[in-house]
Amino acid sequence: MRLPARPSVVDRTAFLRILAVYKFLQTAVLVALGLATLRLIRPASAASFELWVQDLPVGLLQRIADRFLVWVSGTHSNRLMILGGALFAYAALFLLEAVGLWLQRRWAEWLTVVATAALIPPEVYELAQHASPWLATLLVVNVAVVWLLVTRLRHELAQERLPPALRDV
Repeated sequence: MRLPARPSVVDRTAFLRILAVYKFLQTAVLVALGLATLRLIRPASAASFELWVQDLPVGLLQRIADRFLVWVSGTHSNRLMILGGALFAYAALFLLEAVGLWLQRRWAEWLTVVATAALIPPEVYELAQHASPWLATLLVVNVAVVWLLVTRLRHELAQERLPPALRDV
């Protein structure tokens, strides 16, 4: 019988807490974006956002902001409500992941693997379309999170299948 590899030096609790903090931060950013999006429904807020976009340096951020303005100022006035709702829904998913990871629940680890892995193909596509250090860093972090979690989960499942006397202490 082949014994599984020893676990990494990273303590499971510390690893999951770091991931939980990362997910809490993502939740905060998405809630802030959701609130900002819903605030744009007011014409005065939309006008000030447009002025802010014009002051941005020319580059990726300005192109994204310009596309956003064109998209939300289309003929469908409910686009902002849909976008805000989607941002809040994604924030709820991240919050669920964060709380589950903080409490060290196995389901939260699997949820994080699936949700984070689902983001990788769109991130690769976006990076191919608009290469930037920020997008590359985000992609690397998400791939690392998925790889580390899957590696750790596979090791833990292999340990659970072993007789107690052969398990890592």
